[in-house]
Amino acid sequence: MTATGRLTAGLPPPVAAMLATPAPPPTGDGCSYELKFDGVRALVRVAGTPLIAHSRAQRDVSASYPELRALAFLLCGRSVTLDGELVAVNPATSTPSFSLLQGRIHVQAPQPNLLDSVPVRFIVFDVLHLDGHATTQLPYKQRRALLDQLGLDGAVVHVPPVFDDLDQALIVARGGFEGIL
Repeated sequence: MTATGRLTAGLPPPVAAMLATPAPPPTGDGCSYELKFDGVRALVRVAGTPLIAHSRAQRDVSASYPELRALAFLLCGRSVTLDGELVAVNPATSTPSFSLLQGRIHVQAPQPNLLDSVPVRFIVFDVLHLDGHATTQLPYKQRRALLDQLGLDGAVVHVPPVFDDLDQALIVARGGFEGIL
């Protein structure tokens, strides 16, 4: 059971999120790059319903982001742990806005008007468990292929592109993102 009293049967144990650290980007064959989104890091564990979302500090934030319930339907009964970022998108720029997201961060039961005025998207960049199997020991490109196969693009959930070209990644990042990973 979690601290909120919800049963967690069938879910893999929580894991700590990997954190980005400032450094020059690596270059060379085999390097890939992703955009860094300005939001709240979340690990979401789904095994049917209810799903459980944990913050970087492993605080249960599931009730704060009811939009995440869409994942249970997208995953069609699969057991998955996803690593990603909860973001609010500035409608004027179509880029993540942490200042908009701040209006949602500590709200335990957001009302419909808040959900409408500050919609949140879950940007997924890794799959840590899939159907009872840990994937963290697999190479990045294999995990990314598994993630892409889940078909998680929708109004609430998005899997961002991967760039094989550093210059292209930097050009896109300069359009309103925190940087690249």
